[in-house]
Amino acid sequence: MGILNLPYGQGTLSIELPSGNLKTLVEAKSIPGLEDQSFESALSKALDNPVGTLPLSEIASKGKKVAVLIDDHERPGTPTARMLAPIIERLAKAGIRLGDIEVIMATGTHERPTKEQVQAKVGSELLSRLKIHVHYALEKDSLSFLGVSRLGTPIWVNRHVSEADIRIGIGGIVPHPWAGYGGGGKIIMPGVSAWEAVGKHHLLALSKDSRIGKIEGNPFREDAEDIARCVGLDFIVNAVLNDRREVVAFVAGDFIKAQRLGARASREIFENPLASKVDILIMAYGPRDETLWQIIGNAFTLVLAEQVVKSGGTVILMASCHEGIYRLGKGIHHLNYKGDESGHDSLLEMLKEGMRPEEILSETIRGNIAYPELGVKGYLISRLAASRQIVLVSRAFESKEISWLGSIAHGPKEALDEALKTHGRDAQIIVVPRASSSRAFPRVQEKP
Repeated sequence: MGILNLPYGQGTLSIELPSGNLKTLVEAKSIPGLEDQSFESALSKALDNPVGTLPLSEIASKGKKVAVLIDDHERPGTPTARMLAPIIERLAKAGIRLGDIEVIMATGTHERPTKEQVQAKVGSELLSRLKIHVHYALEKDSLSFLGVSRLGTPIWVNRHVSEADIRIGIGGIVPHPWAGYGGGGKIIMPGVSAWEAVGKHHLLALSKDSRIGKIEGNPFREDAEDIARCVGLDFIVNAVLNDRREVVAFVAGDFIKAQRLGARASREIFENPLASKVDILIMAYGPRDETLWQIIGNAFTLVLAEQVVKSGGTVILMASCHEGIYRLGKGIHHLNYKGDESGHDSLLEMLKEGMRPEEILSETIRGNIAYPELGVKGYLISRLAASRQIVLVSRAFESKEISWLGSIAHGPKEALDEALKTHGRDAQIIVVPRASSSRAFPRVQEKP
């Protein structure tokens, strides 16, 4: 027997696993971040030896207008200020005036940042010298419609980006639940795209090929890259981050080739390979486990549960949920098509009524759910609940309150004992001990 102490609320709960049942304890490799001197030299080397493009000094020239896209305050791991300074320096050496450089914070559908958050991201020195714009996906006057992607997504982007002569993207690379890995063309979609375009794009998350760790043949990523190509993303600089949000490497150059190089490095840190699917998945969410929606509305949860658990298998979710089922959050995710505040109440009612996945998808397409990404998550929740046994380990609810989702257990032993009764004493188990704070993930190896 082996005992694991798993995060729950602000504390832990212990679970005892039978010997031989634990197939994988999902953890990231401990790769140290770059120290100051090696950080600067690694960034300079990447900038001066880009993958698949000319260096910035040869791309840029006097009189050109440059848009530099940066990720936002929701991506605190990217050391944007430290990355931005040498880029501006190289542009200046190529003859670009500071007045011809515009920095656009690519917020996607996140909450708009405060002035303090913008300053923290860009740095006070550059903030005082550069023109900074914060993208707002609902502000139609600030957007340009350029056409439609090959997969039918509107190419509708920030005007400061579309009207530039040169477009440079700065971001980070970590695993992404639907795009495989972050970075690259995602700085355009969803970063600086219209609210409606982002919603349409998110419908591609319904594909089982849109999943964590998968890049080639992933429609979610392919669509973002098609849009970035149409917009004209000329150059990227991406930081590869470890599980502590420290930079371990930089990649620069072509937004596809450089991103792939960074994704390979990220895979070495985060991916835990599996030969086959398992019977039982245990995911622990403390300390960021205040509401049930944080858990079941988490794309990481939805993708992993289907990706690594056999049909009919058991998914055990450990979360305190001490604030209940749902709490209205911030950002455009919580607005309807008119820009009015709209919570998740309608979707939760659909789930409680037992709507089938196809019915939820229909309501999403008709605009009866506040935001398309919300409907996508509702579809995936409904599909998961129909195909796997979901057990919530929480003291916050009675069984009848979450019967639409699965069953309740008031302790991990109760949940595991019941799962072992169902799947047998030889059942194979995977444990994700830091589901809310780590990007480490298990991935079933694809057969050639």
